[in-house]
Amino acid sequence: MTRIIWTILFVSMAAIAGSAQTFEVTPSSTLELNNLEINVQSIHDIFQLNTSTETTIMAWEKLVVDIPSDWSYTFCDLGTCYVTIPDQAIMAQEIAPGESSFVGLTLNPASEGSGSFQVRVWDTAAPEYSVICTWLFSTGMVAVVEKSLPDFQFFPNPAHNLLNVILPVDHTLDRGVVILKDMSGRVVWRRLVFVSQKLQFDVSDLAGGLYLLIVSDQRDFYSAKKVLIE
Repeated sequence: MTRIIWTILFVSMAAIAGSAQTFEVTPSSTLELNNLEINVQSIHDIFQLNTSTETTIMAWEKLVVDIPSDWSYTFCDLGTCYVTIPDQAIMAQEIAPGESSFVGLTLNPASEGSGSFQVRVWDTAAPEYSVICTWLFSTGMVAVVEKSLPDFQFFPNPAHNLLNVILPVDHTLDRGVVILKDMSGRVVWRRLVFVSQKLQFDVSDLAGGLYLLIVSDQRDFYSAKKVLIE
């Protein structure tokens, strides 16, 4: 009888552990983006902090895409930016304890309008717990103010296998991003930046050609430069 009781307790505890929350969402599971500037690109990330003691792999599924037809937008997660957004995906990079994954929506309104975007996110090791991430957005006045853009450095140019980026030493990025776009405007990849530092990226799998390298704090671009990849 004692053995049976302990077996039941063990199974019950395993079930509870399996359904436990393994991540926390920041800054919020719902972002309300009012007064977006027309013809100004902005980046809006929702982060998932790994609160467990194990390395995790996150997944998501698309729920709602309600974006005006003349707006340009890109959806990214930790490791991939999507030209065509799939119904669901597993993030390409693992998340160590204390680190964060993200799902992010980049918007560039071409006209007045509003809409919403929504995905469900979960830890593949604990799919019982999930969070719905929502972006609600609308435009405001057309932007007319030009922004000052501090400089950054990168090398080599042309780049063959590795691209080094040195961020401004006089400004610390708080969850900024480094973005690489092809000349059609498509986001090739986007990488998180948490502090001012020297970064290195593998570009060996990219097609040769001219690209646009952008450093952003997710509100205003710091700078954008052209880089040739061979």
